[in-house]
Amino acid sequence: MMINNNNNNKLNSWAITGLMDAEGSFGVNIIADGSRKLGYIISAHVEMGLNFEDKALLEKIKATLGVGNIYYNSKDNTYK
Repeated sequence: MMINNNNNNKLNSWAITGLMDAEGSFGVNIIADGSRKLGYIISAHVEMGLNFEDKALLEKIKATLGVGNIYYNSKDNTYK
């Protein structure tokens, strides 16, 4: 695991980039909503799915970025 020399609790940004390239996805949802000024709700999300044994790695990524949620997906035995 690549750790930043400046802070042992944070991952190197290139390590996160590589993990996202291999295990991540990006999505955009566009939903029609007449009550909105533009007539749509647009939301974007980034997701990474790792084996249940790698939950600690997702927690380090969350701590490094300062954002996100981690949840268990029982359908494929992963954390996202």
